[in-house]
Amino acid sequence: MKSIIHFICTPDPRIGYGVCALNLKKELEHTMDNNLFQIIVSDPTDNIRFNQICAKLNSNKAKFNFINIHLTHCLSKDLLDMNLPGYKVLYTLFEADRLPLGTREVANKYDLVLTPSKWGADVLSTEISPQKVGVAPLGVDPKVFHSWDRNYKREDKSIFTFLAVGKYEDRKSYQEIIEAFELSFPKESKYRLLLKLDNFFLTNTYEQATKLIKKERSHQIIILKNQSSHNFLKVEDMAQLFRSADCFLFPSKAEGWGLPLIEAISCGTPYIAVNYSGQSEYLKYCKQLYSEVKYTKELIKDKFFLHFNKFDKDKDVSWAKPEIKDLANKMNLISNNWEVVKEQALLNAEIIHKEFSWKISAEKLINIVLKKLIPKI
Repeated sequence: MKSIIHFICTPDPRIGYGVCALNLKKELEHTMDNNLFQIIVSDPTDNIRFNQICAKLNSNKAKFNFINIHLTHCLSKDLLDMNLPGYKVLYTLFEADRLPLGTREVANKYDLVLTPSKWGADVLSTEISPQKVGVAPLGVDPKVFHSWDRNYKREDKSIFTFLAVGKYEDRKSYQEIIEAFELSFPKESKYRLLLKLDNFFLTNTYEQATKLIKKERSHQIIILKNQSSHNFLKVEDMAQLFRSADCFLFPSKAEGWGLPLIEAISCGTPYIAVNYSGQSEYLKYCKQLYSEVKYTKELIKDKFFLHFNKFDKDKDVSWAKPEIKDLANKMNLISNNWEVVKEQALLNAEIIHKEFSWKISAEKLINIVLKKLIPKI
């Protein structure tokens, strides 16, 4: 019997889930139907079309094997509450070494729970049966995030640029990045640090971030602002920003996937990162000198993160805190050995293009759900 894979997502360029949804939606919609399966993609915020799709699926429930996949946060019961035939699959991400309260109860009601990395799968398997857990890596668009037109000629007196991109919160280690930069380079030196940060849930993101920068360093440490709170860089402009940097900094304490990092690597930009959590899924393919920052596990105390993620008070919940002195040292080593490192970065870009395109991600997603669920019929 032919399978219908119904992928449910809400595309939104402002948040991580939404960006992943945009790209997977595009690839899945271009997947050709065959004798084994057919792909249907729907957005629950488009009420009229979504209800039409659900009605059509129910009217054909005796003709096909249905697999419904919802890309959303780990506490979502939306798919469980929908009147849809067939299997129900949760595709989710999280950023701690334990699952938020309620996740186990919700996840156990799904037929399968997917996450992008083995690290995430291991965390899930502490709470639910490993047989119900699968790894389906996310990806990057090599046509946009490429290294083809990089200008790798640097003048001796030109400014060396470090770049950090991501959501503004403690988890992203912006304070550690700034302290490491100040430790590495004098204020009169030809080095600069660009910060491209946003937080959809905060109204004073730039004001908070500015407080981290000393007045005498404001000419070196620069926050790249959007023209308005609703204006986000196009992906082509973001890719060019990655390519304009000499080194990308991503010492994040934990990631579900780490989309900015894989995009920067895909652009052929040398990087420095914490090799922990979701990004370890693709960093294990990358070979670059001075790229890994030492870290120590620390308990999560960030009020912003804990406001949105509740945990069992009797269990420790940890992150990987980057060591500032080691980060500073790696920044110096990258800048002093840039000619060698840039060649390694170009090779890493080729590997990422081959192993982690969104096309490959869509194929792996389809394969894992068919492998895990269809043999049960």
